[in-house]
Order: sequence, then structure tokens, then C-alpha cells
Amino acid sequence: MSPTSHLKPPPAGHSLPGAKQLRIVIADDDRDTAASLEALLNDEGHQTRCVYHGRDVLRMVDNFRADVVLLDIGMPGKNGYEVARELRERYGNATRIIAVTAWAKSAHKMLAEKVGFDHHLAKPYDPQELLALITLPMMPALLRRAKEPARRNPSRVRYTFTRHAGYLRAELTGRSTAAETEEFLQALAVEALQIGSRRLLISVRASDPIFRVEEYSLSEYLKLLLSNPGTRVALVADSPEVRAAHEYVETIAFQRGADVRSYVTEKDAVGWLLVDRDEAN
Repeated sequence: MSPTSHLKPPPAGHSLPGAKQLRIVIADDDRDTAASLEALLNDEGHQTRCVYHGRDVLRMVDNFRADVVLLDIGMPGKNGYEVARELRERYGNATRIIAVTAWAKSAHKMLAEKVGFDHHLAKPYDPQELLALITLPMMPALLRRAKEPARRNPSRVRYTFTRHAGYLRAELTGRSTAAETEEFLQALAVEALQIGSRRLLISVRASDPIFRVEEYSLSEYLKLLLSNPGTRVALVADSPEVRAAHEYVETIAFQRGADVRSYVTEKDAVGWLLVDRDEAN
């Protein structure tokens, strides 16, 4: 299906950002934050509706004919990245999407732009900055990226993503540095969110082990991959050294309540990934 063939037209009554009064959906599981945003926007003459669960956002945007969505990223049920991706698929660039979130590290901002947010605003936010972003002339993230000069990628790491029944397989080959791991995890996070996959098999081949996960901030990308409830990540490697590194990652994930496991064979990894998969999707 082409990128534009399944876009839903803006709902009837939909107005463009820049109008005096806008319809704005506020999506945040912190009800105090949502109430503060609602009061600020109502004082400016905008109409607002609040939702507190990721799975309720699209329905509210449809019913309210929203012009703007203020979207927290770390929400229950469905995180803001997945919601933003679905909004872009449904409305194209007709709806402005702004992240208002405590997820403010570079990895979070990068992925927000990749999945279609127009702007990223870190909490605690400046109310005047927020109001300005709502009424700026529309310039979608895709257009902003098109205007940026192409960046050369000197990395020689190779990776592929393949969709299978029930899971996404990612193969990484020739990784030797933490920067290459970061590049791979960025790409994997975007791919997984774009197709809505919560079952991930990562197979690492002909690569050096990376142990200092925290030092290189690689855990932030793992956090992105695991931010949706029910997500599982299985790690497989072709060498004892990389498997030892994977066991270290598994330990860190366990301490944080994340579902990551290391396996010797892909057969065992897939068997674990597909257990109760229907409950997670």
C-alpha cells in the first residue's frame, strides 16, 4: 500500500493550526498535568478534551475533530510513539502532533521526529513556548528533514529487518563500536514502531561484544524498544563473547522489569517470543 493511499481525510469541521480557536486533544496519564494544560489552553480560547490512556487517543481525535494533539510519550496501553505513528497514517500532515513529555534525552527526541511528531517539548514546559508551537505555520517533520543536508554515514555495520509471522527479526553483522550499536538500535526502534511489532528477535553476527551499556547510553534505546507493554526481545549471537554481553543486557533488563532474554539458538528464541503472542498484540 502506498504511503498516502490509506490516509484518512481531515474530519469535517477540521481547521488548520493558526486559526484563532483550535480543537486540541491533551493525552497524558498524569491528570494534574492534563488539567494544567487544559486550563492554559482554555484561557487562550481553545477547545480541549483530555484522555489518559494511549489506546483512547485516536478515538478522541476522531470524535472531537482535533486540529492539534498534545501527546505524552510514556503512557499506559500504547506509548506516544505508536500513537503518533497511527495519527500520521490516518491523517497525514493535517493534524499537528506535539510531544509534551519527560522523555527528553536525545534518543527520545530523535525517535519522536522519526515517527512523525512535529515538535518535542520537554517537561517542565514553558507555557509561552507551548502556545507558540501550537500556532506556528505548519511545517511537518518530514519537510524539515527534507530541508536538512544529507549526513554521511561512515559506519560499515550491516543490518536487516525481516517480518515473520508473529515477530520482527533483526540481524546485525560486523558491529565493532558502541556508535554502531546505537545506529542499529535507532533503526530497529523506528522499524518496530512503524509496523507495530512487540516481538523482536535480534541476531548478532561477526561482531564485537559491547558491555558498557549504561556508559554509552545504549539502555535508552532498549528502553524505547520496550516502552510498550507486552514487548519481548530475544537476543541471539554466534559467539560466546557476544552471548556473554547479551546476558549482561538481560540482567539489566530484568532489574528494570523488562522482558529480554538471551538464547543460543534462534529456534529457542522464536519459541519463547511466540508464547502468548496474541495477548501482547
